[in-house]
Amino acid sequence: MNERMHPGARCLRRGALGLLLGLGLLSACQPRTTDSADQGSKSAAPPADEPAHQHAGSSSVAPAEDTLTLDAGQQARAGLKMVVVTPRPLFVGQQVLGTVVSDETQTVVVSARAAGRLDHLYANTPGQPVRRGQPLYGLYSETLLADALEYRRTLRERAEEPNAGAPSLPANAARKLRLQGISAAQLAALASARQLPATLRFDSPASGYLAELLVREGQYVTQGTPLLRITSAATVWVEAQLYPTELTELRQLGSAVVALEAYPGQTFPARLVDERPALAENSRITLVRLRVTNPAGQLRPGMMATVQLGSAARRGLAAPFTALNIGTMTTAWVQTAPNVFERRMVRTGRRAGSYVELLSGVHDGERVVSSGAYLLESERELRRGSGSMANMPM
Repeated sequence: MNERMHPGARCLRRGALGLLLGLGLLSACQPRTTDSADQGSKSAAPPADEPAHQHAGSSSVAPAEDTLTLDAGQQARAGLKMVVVTPRPLFVGQQVLGTVVSDETQTVVVSARAAGRLDHLYANTPGQPVRRGQPLYGLYSETLLADALEYRRTLRERAEEPNAGAPSLPANAARKLRLQGISAAQLAALASARQLPATLRFDSPASGYLAELLVREGQYVTQGTPLLRITSAATVWVEAQLYPTELTELRQLGSAVVALEAYPGQTFPARLVDERPALAENSRITLVRLRVTNPAGQLRPGMMATVQLGSAARRGLAAPFTALNIGTMTTAWVQTAPNVFERRMVRTGRRAGSYVELLSGVHDGERVVSSGAYLLESERELRRGSGSMANMPM
């Protein structure tokens, strides 16, 4: 004799996702009491030619399986984030993928000012922010210590016998140390210190971030040995590979617009600064570099960017690309009430950076799930699986 699946078995079918988020467990694990209840529910169903319920502002009715109810706690555990769908400028033109790289014209190579041993590296992590005047490294150098001792000796002799010797000796000794990278503040500290420090500190000549570390602590270096590279974050390059038609358009414009998924809705003006045709045989690709002003330091090397070639734009309804679930059909989850989410099929148009145009399915002012939509999609599939398994014979 066939029996329906036990309610507890149907509950186990919910999987780890439902246990983690607590989505819909009560309704999914609710046991059916009698067959008469099923018959009663069937008899209470509306006729086929009449909708069971009407969606506000729409003549179509969402199937029950396409509607989820989540309270505020469940939404928080799922990490759901919603955005309002509104008209926004949509770029009209060609779009090319690019990569943010360092502006090589804004890179400073820091070299050892004297021969010695690197006792300490204050900046030792690539990508680390660096300020002008910040300590970079400490160097033990016998040459520098000898010059520092000479400077202190001339100061002491001048203090003991003001009229003896050449009056310019202390100034000459100080100038020699300054040429080797010793700052005025360090000179003052050397003059007043009871004992000379074994390691002399050298400060950063520029602000930016540490692009490359070329040495390690404890290493012996000679004068002029490259130690590290500091790149200014005020400007960056965006490198992109263009075909001839795209390159022609960029040359005519002389500029472009750069968008990044990390900063949705924000664009950065860019200017063409360099072209480098590919050296491969029969290749028609040209590597271009676009300079982007980066005063806030938002753009960092390694970020992926979209280069938009063109300046015309039109307005249209758009939502973040992360709000879409793309499969056999493209869908989005719309928040129709504070705790109610409805799955709708949408038709998309042009993509503009991290946003995509919505041609149908969502209306102006509605809220769509921009983060966590895949969890709602998984919850829907699990509920459908529970319902179908409940009617299978054991």
